[in-house]
Amino acid sequence: MKPEVTVLMSVFNCEEYLHESIESILGQTFSDFEFIIVNDGSTDKTDNIIKEFEDERIVYVKNKSNIGLSRSLNIGINKAKGKYIARIDADDIAVVRRLDIQYKFMKNNPEYGLTSSCISVINEKGVVKEEKCSYLNTEDIFYLLHFRNCIAHSSVMFKKEIVINENGYNVNIRFAQDYELWERLSKVTRFYEDKRILTFWRERAGSISAKDQDAQEEVVKQISLERINKIVHSKIDLKDISLIQNFSFMEINNIKTLNRALFILDEINSNIIKMESDTIKKLNFDLELLHNRMKKKSVDLLYSFFRARPFYKNIIDFLNLNLNKKWELLKEIFKRILGKFRSESQKIVI
Repeated sequence: MKPEVTVLMSVFNCEEYLHESIESILGQTFSDFEFIIVNDGSTDKTDNIIKEFEDERIVYVKNKSNIGLSRSLNIGINKAKGKYIARIDADDIAVVRRLDIQYKFMKNNPEYGLTSSCISVINEKGVVKEEKCSYLNTEDIFYLLHFRNCIAHSSVMFKKEIVINENGYNVNIRFAQDYELWERLSKVTRFYEDKRILTFWRERAGSISAKDQDAQEEVVKQISLERINKIVHSKIDLKDISLIQNFSFMEINNIKTLNRALFILDEINSNIIKMESDTIKKLNFDLELLHNRMKKKSVDLLYSFFRARPFYKNIIDFLNLNLNKKWELLKEIFKRILGKFRSESQKIVI
């Protein structure tokens, strides 16, 4: 019988963490899976480590040479027998109930083509540094994928059929392959984020994300730019994209630049509803939730700008905002102060 789930790993020279990662999959409470491991031309002890495991669920694929992550993952996807594919990187660790939780969700919610989860970030020694959870609903994910990646690659399970229909990972880009795929998939299926931590994501100096962070961010900007320019009328460039992404608040250093960023966001928000109406209807998105996320993006940008500036500059810049933006900013400041007060009150009661 075909397994319900295929776990897919591509590994290149990751001998230090590979054994622990493989064990985390083989020890899952859910057992109806195959485990495809693609050795992408490793020159360390990766081959020997994989062969140590005598488990019939492992399907070992060994590339003759290093062909890259996208091509290796596509090989695994095409070889997969499972209806659902769960990704795991060779230095990450799956929580013991991860497959069980994600499989049950996918089976019981057929309108979703991909589910992800919150993650714990661990260092090279496996010590937890922080927990990352975006607490996003389906509409949040759809909207934010216009600008950036909000899904941890090693936390996802997706329907094989949908990814096959979208031609898998893009082999023509070297970085941010996952974001590029999620961006395409977001137009054809609903995404779900489980609020539990189901993956330990390892942050290490030798990883692709660490070594080539700047290059990855540039690719993300380019992917975002291509999508946004399909729905807006104004000329948007990479500099504009930088202004409205999460890591770009420091680039907005004056009221003129802030107004430019807010103008771009307003135009993007209005045009998403118009230009992507077919997708919104097909995927049955809640328009109120979508509008709430759009508003939050603008308000967060506005709040971050004023929070980072000296008080005397804030007075002048505040006066230069239009009335609507002034009101939005004041409401956000009051909401955050109230939220902090409530949090402190709860601590006192406890």
